[in-house]
Amino acid sequence: MYWLRPVTLRLMIPARRHDPPTWEVTVDGRVIGWLTQRTLGNSSSIFIHAVGVYKPNGKRIDLEYSTDFRERLEKLIEFDQDPERFRGLHLH
Repeated sequence: MYWLRPVTLRLMIPARRHDPPTWEVTVDGRVIGWLTQRTLGNSSSIFIHAVGVYKPNGKRIDLEYSTDFRERLEKLIEFDQDPERFRGLHLH
């Protein structure tokens, strides 16, 4: 279980001035994905977009949006532990 292992969030330096905040998520020094803060359309709500790394081939997989940062972090960790549970997800 990853909660017994160190999970690290690192705020990335934006490539452009108006890029949204993005956190790189690592476990034991290995990148498992990214969390990006976004607003959708004209909404005032802040959503968190999760993208996980599929271990067998290193492809980025879209894990969708949520307004709950912790929930997206937990989904990213769950995806890293057992990606086959997440059927029908899209390559990023």
